[in-house]
Amino acid sequence: MKRVYFSFIFLVFCLLCSCGGKQTANQVISKESSSVEEPDIELAVFDKVIAEKREEPVEALESIPVEKPKKEVVPASEPKKNAASKKKKVTSKKKKKAPKKYAKIEFDSVVHRLPTITEGDKFKDEFHFKNSGEIPLTITFATASCGCTLPSYPFLDIAPGESDVIRVEYNSVGKEGPQEAEITVSANTYPKEIVLKMVFDVNQKEKTVVDSIGQE
Repeated sequence: MKRVYFSFIFLVFCLLCSCGGKQTANQVISKESSSVEEPDIELAVFDKVIAEKREEPVEALESIPVEKPKKEVVPASEPKKNAASKKKKVTSKKKKKAPKKYAKIEFDSVVHRLPTITEGDKFKDEFHFKNSGEIPLTITFATASCGCTLPSYPFLDIAPGESDVIRVEYNSVGKEGPQEAEITVSANTYPKEIVLKMVFDVNQKEKTVVDSIGQE
């Protein structure tokens, strides 16, 4: 009986040992499989992280504004000053233009006071002048203030130092009382025009017997 009992215990022990060995073997295998599989998961996660980190700098670089190098700006005041100084130099070299020369006309008198005349009388007057300028005197025209006055002037140039005359013919028909006739002379002088005057009185014409009969 004792032998049977011990043999039974031994079998049970062997069974337990065999079950424990299998379990330990399974544990070792599972551990090995887990140790093999875990690195694959960690490597996949590590690759993903690395990939994300590789992409981040690209986006950061795209978002960061790139500053262009600044160009050196030359101050504009310096060339302007140089240009102004050059202009001054150029203008200083230019010769000043000589003032324009004019002829000069000098009359003995620009106003003539004439004696009293009778209505219907005609008379002539003269205005004497001299060219006291440096160039020849050219008279362009002479006009009167009314049709009763007719001026005439020299058409040829008068040399410096030479003299001439402007003649005037006056007709007093239809005039009565104080009279004043004006003649405007234009020439290459300064000022360009000069005014001559004739001042006189015109008496009324006495009526004759023939005139009175004709009026009746």
